Amino acid sequence: MEIRRFFIDAEFNDEIGDCRIEPISLALVPDDDAAREFYAVSSEFSEGAAHGWLRMHVLPKLPPRGERLTLAEIRDDISTYFNACAPINGQDAKLEFWGKNIGMDMAVLGLIFGGLSKFYAAVGACGFKRSYFNDSDMLRTRLYEQGVKPPFSHIPDAERHMALLDARQERAEYRMMKALLG
Repeated sequence: MEIRRFFIDAEFNDEIGDCRIEPISLALVPDDDAAREFYAVSSEFSEGAAHGWLRMHVLPKLPPRGERLTLAEIRDDISTYFNACAPINGQDAKLEFWGKNIGMDMAVLGLIFGGLSKFYAAVGACGFKRSYFNDSDMLRTRLYEQGVKPPFSHIPDAERHMALLDARQERAEYRMMKALLG
């Protein structure tokens, strides 16, 4: 079964109360350098409810409001994105997602689709029969256990906490760690 690997990052507000999180942005960066990246920012999150850290580190990096999309538009665009990179000739493939502390990124993706089961159904319809979410900290831990300090690609502070740039950084670090692990 063919594997399509993506690196994911999301920005979100997790301090809005009532056990909720609000998606702000989502990025998907393919392992294939020639493939297209995905980045979208929600028009539905409440900037007024953003806490200080988000106001300082995330909101200034977002595109103007006119370039943002509803969650329904983001969901449709993600479905179109995966349909465009779907396996050909009816072959099955699996999706493999990697991210640092991926749990919240996975939750944001699920929220955009109205639940992860709906995400799985949408990508399943494109030919992706399985989806796996992997935390890249597992690779970092394996390196530490082998006495190797994991490499980090250095991204300037001014560029951090922008989902697309963070997902690209995650891809670069993944490649360095996999090379060290052999």
